[in-house]
Amino acid sequence: MSRSGILLLPKDIKANLEKNNILVVSGKLGSISRKINQVVSVGLNKASISVVPSDKSRNAKMQTGTARSLINSMLVGVSVGFEKKLQLVGVGYRASIEENRLILHLGFSHPIYCNIPSDITSELLSSSEIVLKSVNKELLGQFASNLRNYRKPEPYKGKGIRYADEKIIVKEAKKK
Repeated sequence: MSRSGILLLPKDIKANLEKNNILVVSGKLGSISRKINQVVSVGLNKASISVVPSDKSRNAKMQTGTARSLINSMLVGVSVGFEKKLQLVGVGYRASIEENRLILHLGFSHPIYCNIPSDITSELLSSSEIVLKSVNKELLGQFASNLRNYRKPEPYKGKGIRYADEKIIVKEAKKK
């Protein structure tokens, strides 16, 4: 799949390339910085960011596509932001937030305490629905995945932590 290596900068977003190939993007929701691989050349204008391989090697071409995708996620994050919704399905499964900690009751003999990273904001729609928001797509996805790993949806009743748009295929019980 071929993609153009040019990304257009919206007017409210500022990008700056610092030494050691560190790209800093800032917008209305915050700022993100990321180190770009050395085999990729990044060029900045007032209106666009261009991403091109620095040589003709296969690795440089692969890293160019990766860098373009990461920079695009940075631009979307600082302008619109990212959001993940989690649902707790099961009798007695609930969540609460105290200070900067998420407290999960998932049917274990003890509650689970999770420290929420500083770049992520969380809110509860109900005691069984969690909304996580961040400008960093990678951090948000990893944190949501770590929460889901505490109690993955099981295939017979569908109990567990699931993403809001996830479909769980429930198996039929064994027949006598």
